[in-house]
Amino acid sequence: MTSEKIAQQFDRVVEDLTAEFAGSVPAGEVHDVIARYRAELEPQAKITEYLPVLVRRFAREELRLRVQRPVAV
Repeated sequence: MTSEKIAQQFDRVVEDLTAEFAGSVPAGEVHDVIARYRAELEPQAKITEYLPVLVRRFAREELRLRVQRPVAV
């Protein structure tokens, strides 16, 4: 898979998760979570075509936990 195709898939991950968590998590935080997981996983990836799927999974899980976490008063 070309790096351009992977970049397009990552753009889609950002769009999808930003839309999913709109109103709960600021768009900048969504982007930061995705970028962090990508930076963590990409250097060690042997098969890059699975990176967007893995990053989406980990980022979505973290964002869900952020939304569910009770707010301290």
